[in-house]
Amino acid sequence: MDASERQGGLQSGRAAPDDDDLGGALLLLRLRVHDSLLLALGGLGTSVYLQVDMKASDRSRQWTVGQLAARFDLPTHVLRHWEDLGLLAPERDASGYRRYGQGDLVRVAVILRNKAAGMTLEQIGVLLDGEAAGRHEVLEAHLRDLAERARSIERSREMTEHALRCRAHDIVACPRFAQHVDDLVDGRATGGVAEWDGVRA
Repeated sequence: MDASERQGGLQSGRAAPDDDDLGGALLLLRLRVHDSLLLALGGLGTSVYLQVDMKASDRSRQWTVGQLAARFDLPTHVLRHWEDLGLLAPERDASGYRRYGQGDLVRVAVILRNKAAGMTLEQIGVLLDGEAAGRHEVLEAHLRDLAERARSIERSREMTEHALRCRAHDIVACPRFAQHVDDLVDGRATGGVAEWDGVRA
């Protein structure tokens, strides 16, 4: 049944709605943040603010799994996986096919934005569940991680700008450039290599 859901609307006797035929629907997804990670990560941050502006007639619109996946350029199995984890809970039509509503659309956008910020699916589940156990602790830990990543991104930006201006043939021989990594060279900080996926010595 899952394999045929892309044409579920036709099989159930209903034509699947077309995005272009519903002209006038405008979905604005805006995320606000309170640190410099905003620019570096394309809008990730410490809090999520979602504003949806749509025609009243479109608020009840539903999408098939194939339509929703295509909207976000995702494989359909990703949406099913998130459903297995409890991140999505689509309704089912009379024929048993998944039907995603506006709330599901917003949830997918939230998942994608926060995955790009480095959040795990487990953390995102806590973010979306206002009654999750230990929610405060999980989100506070993520805020600390975002703040540290913001500082690292700022240092990297400064090094990149210096490298663009520096005339040294060997950039690492430039004392001012090397100052940006003094804490790592002196052993006062670590590079967090152990936390990087796929990195091997």
